[in-house]
Amino acid sequence: MAQLKAPYIKLLDERGDIHVWIVDGDFIRKNIDEGFTNYGQHYRFLYIPKDEFWLDREAAQNEQSFFIDHLLVEHRLMAKGMSYDKALDASDHAERKERRLAGDIAHFTRHGGFQREANQVHEQFGRKIEKTSVFGL
Repeated sequence: MAQLKAPYIKLLDERGDIHVWIVDGDFIRKNIDEGFTNYGQHYRFLYIPKDEFWLDREAAQNEQSFFIDHLLVEHRLMAKGMSYDKALDASDHAERKERRLAGDIAHFTRHGGFQREANQVHEQFGRKIEKTSVFGL
């Protein structure tokens, strides 16, 4: 088998015409785009070919199906001309729905509803958070 060139590590899946690749996210952040996150598609990151989704190898394997579902929605909507912000909202919604169906959200909350304030959660684990906002508001 021929050696793949960075940032490609391995082909994970194919979804129709889309090839889902595991990539070296660290290489991408150091050499191509420091803003690359856990996953991406062409209409968000123009250096990714149109028929590819990239998933960072450092992302948890049990997250991959959620990321792919997210990217499918985002890619489809942006290909039709929707702005990234609007496509992101729609794909986040689809991802949350998939996580609910999988039981992920209910596992960390009370059936998907947040029941406690952030201060209570941090205090439960023996840490206090400052009263000022991270955003300085």
